[in-house]
Amino acid sequence: IEGAPGIDPDIVFDDGKVWYVGTHVPKDSNFNGEGEIWLQELDLNNWSLIGERYYLWRGALYYGTWAEGPHIYKRNEFYYLLIAEGGTGLDHAVMVAVSNDIRGPYVPNARNPILTSRHLSNDHWVNSVGHADFIELANEKWFMVSLGIRSEIDTYSNMGRETHLIPVVWEKEPYEWKYDKIEKEWNSLKDRERFEKLRRVNYEWPVCSPSTGRVERSFSLPFPNSPQHSKQAFRDDFDSETLNLEWNFRRVPQKGTYTINDNDGYLRLFSSKNV
Repeated sequence: IEGAPGIDPDIVFDDGKVWYVGTHVPKDSNFNGEGEIWLQELDLNNWSLIGERYYLWRGALYYGTWAEGPHIYKRNEFYYLLIAEGGTGLDHAVMVAVSNDIRGPYVPNARNPILTSRHLSNDHWVNSVGHADFIELANEKWFMVSLGIRSEIDTYSNMGRETHLIPVVWEKEPYEWKYDKIEKEWNSLKDRERFEKLRRVNYEWPVCSPSTGRVERSFSLPFPNSPQHSKQAFRDDFDSETLNLEWNFRRVPQKGTYTINDNDGYLRLFSSKNV
């Protein structure tokens, strides 16, 4: 799309409008690696950006680096902006902010990051957790999908980034006395005044993996009444034209790395020069 800088765009459908939310490096960066989330209306008929561009957030932490991967969700009357921060390495994390207007201003969750592995040992079984997305099921239960890297053998990973599922609940700060009563007439206020009033609202916030606060090896199935079976072992006689779906590769397998047609019933692997 012309005039859409940066990476990790998403599209938001809200109240008859379509919004394009993206990431870019601001011209007035305060430090190397600073990212900024921006929003602009999208004309689907002409596939072009229209109207004013709104700059939403530069992340939860100063020097947090690489605010990116934005998603916006409307829950009840509020908009939640979910982003990745810290880069896709060991400092990766999930941050969230909220507003009563899709155009902002957005108020960060004081408990950010809401999901990360940056505080755990480099030897922890999964690291680099971030770049998340929310899912609401028909039964109104919420989950999050996030990337993470398993590194259980000498901190190395065979599969690289994989998708992990995390249960989510929504909670309010239990100490109501900390918050002032607030009018609902936001539009008559200037941005700074709106932000200060928004900051005092007792929002519901997403709590990831409520029992432990981190990605776990397994969680209870979200569909308890639907039989689900997982077989860890399988047999392959290599008698088909292509590999069966049980075989997984890190990204797309390069051509010339294997054959199953040279000899019936055999898989032949070709290693790289580095093996």
